[in-house]
Amino acid sequence: MEVASAEFIKQQIAEHAKHGREVIQIDAKHRGNAGFDNVKIEFYREGRALRARIIQVEVKDYSGHVGFSAFTANAVNLPSSIESLGEVLKVQSFPSPAHRRAATEALRARRFGIEVHTGPTTTLGTAMTSQRGVLAKIERVQRILFDLERIEAALPARRGSEVTAIRDNLLRAIHPDNQRSEVSILRAMKVAEGKVSRLAAPMGVEVGEWRFAPGLNPDPKAAFDPMATFDLRVAHVPQPLIDAAKLASPAGRVIGQNFDIHPLRLAERQGILTPGRYHAEAAPTTFGDGLHIIADSTGKPVVLNQPGRPGSAVFDPRIEAQRLIRQARHQPTSVGKQAVNQPLSPLVDVSHLTPAQIESLTVELVTAAGGNPSLLGQIRLIAPPATMTPKAWGAMFATIAARNRNLSRYLSFKHSVIVGQP
Repeated sequence: MEVASAEFIKQQIAEHAKHGREVIQIDAKHRGNAGFDNVKIEFYREGRALRARIIQVEVKDYSGHVGFSAFTANAVNLPSSIESLGEVLKVQSFPSPAHRRAATEALRARRFGIEVHTGPTTTLGTAMTSQRGVLAKIERVQRILFDLERIEAALPARRGSEVTAIRDNLLRAIHPDNQRSEVSILRAMKVAEGKVSRLAAPMGVEVGEWRFAPGLNPDPKAAFDPMATFDLRVAHVPQPLIDAAKLASPAGRVIGQNFDIHPLRLAERQGILTPGRYHAEAAPTTFGDGLHIIADSTGKPVVLNQPGRPGSAVFDPRIEAQRLIRQARHQPTSVGKQAVNQPLSPLVDVSHLTPAQIESLTVELVTAAGGNPSLLGQIRLIAPPATMTPKAWGAMFATIAARNRNLSRYLSFKHSVIVGQP
């Protein structure tokens, strides 16, 4: 997903260039793969002076909701993320010395913005916190930490431990390993803000004013308003870029050379596969099917079957069912470099089959499994024929269950997926 995000940023930069705006992209990761996922620097003019704002780009590609605790690089690990960014800027190439000075000054002034790139199944926010609420928490933590930096610079060295204590207590309270509630996290922020204000007042240091710098429109295809800026920005990375990034990986090349990626996208949307980095066996399976085993980002092993696909063998429901059950009995120990500890889950792209063929395959699956619900529970039928609506897809399985009553104790039909009942 980070590769897709980087390509998305290139699209943004190209679109901004059409409107005379200068934006560059830098890789702010350091050893250990920590730091901001991506960084953009947006240049602009204040009178004759060239200025810059640094955009922290975070990539979130989860299935479901993403809350504040997922943004470690922007909150609990912010000090090390900024330290890494400073090291990167020292060796980064810029269009001119003026651009380098502007970027360095933006870092020193903490002129930061934030932009979150999400995947197709990711929702920023939780049942308790809105999308804006999540980003507002990140902004609040950064404001406290930056206020502490300014106080530390003004305090006598002998009192530096007071700043350290406030900082350490805050970072400990918001660390995701502590699993604090939303209320506890907000209380810790409020306590830190009170201590910051009391420490700053005698010295005349102004605190509580820092905000994320507004930046350019994150949607490169949107109509551009020269005066419009966005303070807390969220953008969905286009699906074609996500697909292309997957196919650019070693596992993606295996998938791209042997299968259509569309069924995998459907499996991700239906929660069967977890989006992210895939792993794949470079060689076909050793149990006779000539297919490649794939593992998703959680290590779940699957094998993608496409019966009836043009150029494949003539479809025989009994042979196909026996083959799928044989796959479901297989227990790989690893896929590529990814260790796995669960049985293989056969995915069946049935988009090339007719409703009658799908019914016959379903009946034969129950027979081949010998009524074993755990085996049936590993097999997923996905990707209905293009001519079939979701409603018709569900109605077809209801008809199958009605005509074959022995299926109802083993199968339920939900979300266009056959799920075995244990």
